[in-house]
Amino acid sequence: MSDTGVREVAVERQVLDPGAAHAAVEGMATGTYATICAATRTRRRWTLFSMDGPEFRLLSQRGDDWQLTSGPGRHLPGELAGIPRHLETSAGTRPDDDPPRDPRPSRLAPGDALALADVVRRGDAKRIQAACDDLQLAGLPWWVAELAWGADALLSMMLTVHGRPQLATMLHLLPSGWGCLHADPDEELTFRSMSRLEVQARLSAFAALAMECAGV
Repeated sequence: MSDTGVREVAVERQVLDPGAAHAAVEGMATGTYATICAATRTRRRWTLFSMDGPEFRLLSQRGDDWQLTSGPGRHLPGELAGIPRHLETSAGTRPDDDPPRDPRPSRLAPGDALALADVVRRGDAKRIQAACDDLQLAGLPWWVAELAWGADALLSMMLTVHGRPQLATMLHLLPSGWGCLHADPDEELTFRSMSRLEVQARLSAFAALAMECAGV
């Protein structure tokens, strides 16, 4: 019971077997719905959510089974907030709360970034320095050094409205922390560092956008 005397609707959870989960997906993947994929190098976990009026329905993997959670839309961001920490645990990565911040982040053309990553994987310090000199870099960008070996984990989000993708974004978990690749108007790439709190805020904003698109 809330302070106003109005009984609050509790969040409900139920475990579904694969067959029931498949039926739930077919019912949820219409109108406005969102998918979230949390992937490490060895495993992948899917989350699907949609709005049914002011209520949300969220289907997530729990080992071999699936869990269907439903409740008032205001509880949806809280249901998503634990995904980043769970992904860190699954990946065995514990980044600092304050990821590396570069006031003047290095910007690279996609082809240059790929070529530099290839040099990093070859492990020749002289060639790495020569490549940085050719690209007029003061040093090897930390995110290139880590992304060259692949991210420890990926968190991708996609919002679909009436069968048409409206928003797609991907965040990377590196040994030094969270972030996302960003392309500027000139199509040059840089890496924007993010704390876990910022990743959770991104998920919350994603949920809010989904509810807005659903007319909630």
